[in-house]
Amino acid sequence: MERSYGDAEVDQFELAYAAFVVNRCSFSGIVAGTSGAIGGTRQNGTNTVASRFNPSSLEQRLRVVHELRTRLRILDAEDGVACIEELDTAGLARDVFVFCDPPYVEDAPRLYERSFETEDHRRLAQALRRLSGSWALTYDDHPLVRELYDGMRVSALPMPHRAGRAHEDVELLITPR
Repeated sequence: MERSYGDAEVDQFELAYAAFVVNRCSFSGIVAGTSGAIGGTRQNGTNTVASRFNPSSLEQRLRVVHELRTRLRILDAEDGVACIEELDTAGLARDVFVFCDPPYVEDAPRLYERSFETEDHRRLAQALRRLSGSWALTYDDHPLVRELYDGMRVSALPMPHRAGRAHEDVELLITPR
């Protein structure tokens, strides 16, 4: 299936395949020109591209997604928060589970091509608080996030990073009470 992007016709399978490969081979799986290859361009880091590209494991994951394909719906939307805001109005909120992994508060401008401003983080929090359906959210451990989701169930999860400088961060898993 072809889709137009500006003046170019792009095969969607080829585009998906390219995004898949870039995700598996880039630092932290970030699909952005600023992230770079895991292990560095010389592949002399602790982890290399090969550490994230295990064909048999990836094939199995794709097969699971394929089997669930009739239950999945991917929305091609510029504004994911608007999709969440419309779930109740559309009568779908109780039929779906919403998982959000928004851009980090502090490092997002450095990591992602598009990130959130403070107001975007607030809007997402409001949309999730109003949602009548089930949801879960992961975020960086930042004072703004803790403020926005005060009263929610917040679990701090240690996240070891081995690519680049080995260190451990904390990521938050947030769910309604």
